[in-house]
Amino acid sequence: MKKAILLSLIFFGFNIAAEAQFTGNSEVKTVSEAQEMNDDTYVTLEGFISEQLGDDDYMFSDETGKIEVEIDDDVWKQQSVDPDTKIRIQGEIDKDFRTRTIDVEQLSIVKKDENQANSSQH
Repeated sequence: MKKAILLSLIFFGFNIAAEAQFTGNSEVKTVSEAQEMNDDTYVTLEGFISEQLGDDDYMFSDETGKIEVEIDDDVWKQQSVDPDTKIRIQGEIDKDFRTRTIDVEQLSIVKKDENQANSSQH
């Protein structure tokens, strides 16, 4: 009986851990699309950091436009990028009366091989 309860607890614990890994829709959107999304919508974008606006605030751009993003130090994970480094960001839209920004939760560098694979699929 104790083994059955223990196994149930372990199984239940793994289910919770698996659900905690979900990061939302991974379909890459454009800045233009993000500018129209509702507050707290989870979004994935690919593009470039064009400038730093403040401590954690940056201008992110792709071929459709620009949007301000907030990237905390822990999200960088010691990665370095320059304006020519293509990155993928995932985060939530933060909408107020006049603007939309993105609170970035994950950031990764898009590898050149991945870039070529994505462009050959279209």
